Amino acid sequence: MENKKEITLRIPQELYEALTKMSEETGIPIAHIIIFALWNYL
Repeated sequence: MENKKEITLRIPQELYEALTKMSEETGIPIAHIIIFALWNYL
């Protein structure tokens, strides 16, 4: 099993709504979308 850390992330409501929409459209959990975006940023 992968070693993972849990964090709390405060984001603007508009960003949360965009993540929710993308998650619903793709079937990908919000957490996975955020992890993907962070890895691509780094």
